Amino acid sequence: MHLAKPLETRLFAEIQRKDVREIRDNVAEKAGPIQSNRVVALFNRVANWAVDEDHASFNPANRLRKIGQERRRERVLSDDELRRLWAALDEPLAVDHEDGGLSEADLPAALAMRRAIMLLLILGQRRGETIGMTKDELELEGDDPTWTIPPQRTKNGLSHRVPLTATATEILKEAIAASPSPFLFPSSKTDGAIIADAVTKALKRICARVRPKIEGLGAHDLRRTVGTNMRRLGVSVSDGRRNTFA
Repeated sequence: MHLAKPLETRLFAEIQRKDVREIRDNVAEKAGPIQSNRVVALFNRVANWAVDEDHASFNPANRLRKIGQERRRERVLSDDELRRLWAALDEPLAVDHEDGGLSEADLPAALAMRRAIMLLLILGQRRGETIGMTKDELELEGDDPTWTIPPQRTKNGLSHRVPLTATATEILKEAIAASPSPFLFPSSKTDGAIIADAVTKALKRICARVRPKIEGLGAHDLRRTVGTNMRRLGVSVSDGRRNTFA
């Protein structure tokens, strides 16, 4: 008795390379070449999964050329943008009972996000390393306060010691006092820290409220801005092998 192939197999078997190419070109025409790249990338992920799970024999989009040329945008905040962003982060937060306003339940998370972004601007460390900070990584007393990032949390697998300014130390002490968790920026949904994307979204919301608003800023741009300004002041940002603010 011949059994029909699973639906997934029949669907993929009907898709040819020219079909994916036609979709790619249609999306490029209607939504732009970069969006077309996203569609091709998504199809590749789905098709590769289908092949891995034996739902398809091949990926018809394998090595299909993307028609959008993407360049990494390197954004560095100007001095004026830095001042305006810091002023927005430093504004007092208050509960607002109007529709869409800040509630009592929202206030702790909003304050934590602001502290995290402030630390990104002061310390220039990576977003994931900063929001994953734990209390036992900090030594805030004495004349030389430091934050030691353990090797399992650094990109290069080496322990990293970060000197702390007075402002950073003050913000960290506030974060410690506000956190009931070993993490300075704990998640409200898990036992771990907040997710990186939450900080990026908070940064975008704050930048949109600044007047004039700050366009096209991502979390890594804060790190790049710190590195650029350190170079401008004559401070080395290299460990001899690579740019430490890349």
